[in-house]
Amino acid sequence: MCDVLAICVQQRKNLTASNFAQFHPSGTLGRRLLLNVRDLMIRGASLPTIPWNADFSDVIYEISSKGLGLVLLLQEDGSLFGTLTDGDIRRLLERGIDVSTVTAESCYRLSRRENDLPPVAKGWTTHDSKAIECLRQMQESQITSLVITEDDRPVGLIRMQDLVKAGL
Repeated sequence: MCDVLAICVQQRKNLTASNFAQFHPSGTLGRRLLLNVRDLMIRGASLPTIPWNADFSDVIYEISSKGLGLVLLLQEDGSLFGTLTDGDIRRLLERGIDVSTVTAESCYRLSRRENDLPPVAKGWTTHDSKAIECLRQMQESQITSLVITEDDRPVGLIRMQDLVKAGL
């Protein structure tokens, strides 16, 4: 009965999900509707970045030193070339590729997904995206992180574990 009354009041006052989120910001629905990527993203010096043509030893160093399990490869102008994960490197090793002799670019190109995983249509988003949409995007593409870009330049990173930790 109370639910019916609540729905009647909601319709009568033309309340939306956004209104509900403002009244209940700490609830699950409120968090889902209010949290933007910029509220949770990793940024600044914590971002693991290297030039796209760096040596493989630089890839390993950056992945290990930042502890995020990936590195962002940047072009000369600072725009995003691609993302290389520790999983990509493991898949290359499983295929018998001697990764110690390749550049970051070669490693990236060789590591692209095969038919066993869905292609990643879009591995990036913007800082004003809703966090819940990022979670959906990651689940659909079976990835665990998204790069946050501004004018094609990486400004942040959001990981699935950060979204889950936030209660989404």
